[in-house]
Amino acid sequence: MSSPPTSIFQRTLVNLKSAWRAISQSARAGETPSLQPDLPDDDADILRAQMRECLLAKGGEVSARARAAALGQSYLGLNEDGRERFLQILAQNFAVDRQDLYQATRDIREIDKPERAFAAQTRLRHVLTPPSRKLLMQFNSLPAGVKFLVDMRADLMRYSDGDLWLQNLDADLKDLLASWFDIGFLDLKRITWDAPAALLEKLIAPRDPLTSNTAIFYSISNTQTGLQGVNFGDFLIKRVVNRLAQELVNIKTFATLSPIPGLRHYLEEQLKQKDDQLLTSSERDALQPLLPVTDSGHPIYDLLATPTWYQDRRVAQALKGPLMRLCAHYLVHEKTDGHARDRVAHFHLSNGARIERINWLADVSPKGIQQSSGLMVNYRYKEKDIEANHESYRASGEASISASVRKLLHPTS
Repeated sequence: MSSPPTSIFQRTLVNLKSAWRAISQSARAGETPSLQPDLPDDDADILRAQMRECLLAKGGEVSARARAAALGQSYLGLNEDGRERFLQILAQNFAVDRQDLYQATRDIREIDKPERAFAAQTRLRHVLTPPSRKLLMQFNSLPAGVKFLVDMRADLMRYSDGDLWLQNLDADLKDLLASWFDIGFLDLKRITWDAPAALLEKLIAPRDPLTSNTAIFYSISNTQTGLQGVNFGDFLIKRVVNRLAQELVNIKTFATLSPIPGLRHYLEEQLKQKDDQLLTSSERDALQPLLPVTDSGHPIYDLLATPTWYQDRRVAQALKGPLMRLCAHYLVHEKTDGHARDRVAHFHLSNGARIERINWLADVSPKGIQQSSGLMVNYRYKEKDIEANHESYRASGEASISASVRKLLHPTS
C-alpha cells in the first residue's frame, strides 16, 4: 500500500479539508463518506454513488457546492493508490457515452436544412461534454478549487502513461484549465528593494541598465506541473519586450539564451549510423589522431563518450566545427509533424523569433553536457520581423535564421 504523497499538492491542499467540510456541513449535505485510503472495491462503489449524486444537481447551487466539497474531501483523504483508482473511475465510468456519440454523428450525416444543422450541432456539443468534465467544473466554485484541479492534474499526469482512459481525462482537464487561464491571470512584477537580499546582491553587480543595449531572456519556468501545456510564455516575452523598450530606450536587441534539450539524443541517433558524410575531409583528419585505440563507432561518438571531453582543448577544438554544424541542421531542418523537432526551438520560432547564434560550450554543467553537448542558442526577437516570422513558420515550418547560422549549414569541405 502506498503512503500519501509528500507533494506540493499534499502540503498546500490538505488544509482545504476543514474549509470544505464547513461548506458541506453548512448545507446539511450529510457526512462525507469514510473511504479507506487505498479505495478498495466496496469503497469504490460508494465513490461512484457519490459522483452520481454530484451530477444530479439537486437542491440548487448551495447543495451542489456542498456535494463538490464532500467529493474533494474524499479525494484528499486517499493515498497514492486510492487517488489513481479515483481518477480511473472518473475516466472510465463518467466518459462520453459511445452510443449517444454514434447517434449524434449519424444525425450530422443526415443534415439537409440549416435548422437541422443547428440542432445537430447543439446535440453533438452536449454529447461531447462527458459527465467527468461536469464533475470537475463543480470544483471551480469552491475556495482554491482551481488550484485543487491544477494539482489533481499533476497527479493524473503521473498515472496516465500507457492508460488511454487516463490520457483522455488528462486531455479534457488540460482543455478545461486552458479555457480558464488566460493572460488576465498574469501579474508582471518588477524586482524592487523589497526582493530577497540574495537576489538583489546578484543584480547590483551588473552594469547600469540605462546604458545597456541588449536584453537577454534566460529562463521561462512553469512552477505548476498541472499547468503543463497551458502556455503563457509567448505572451510573457512580448510583454517584457514592450516594457523594456519603453523604459530602457538604449536597448535595441532582445534575445534569449536557450538550452537545446533534444540535441544530444539526435546526435546519438546520427552517430550510431557511422555516416562518414557527417564530417568534412578536414574534420576527419583533425579527429583521427585523437581517437581512442578501440574504435567502437563514429569518431565523434567515441570522443563524446568521455564525460570530460570538453576539458581537453585539442578534442574540444576538433569537435567544434562538426558539432556546431550538426546543431544548426538539427534546429533548422529536423521536423516533427511539420514543426521544429526541438521543443524549445518550436516555442520560440512559433512566437516569431529567429535562430540568431549557436554558442559553443555555453553550458558545461552536467545537465548541459548531457542534453546538448554544452551548446546553447540565441533566439532573437526583432520587433518588426516577429509577425512575418510567425506567419512563415506557422504556414511552412520554415525557421528564420541569421547569416551566421546559414553559414554553419554550408561548410567548405
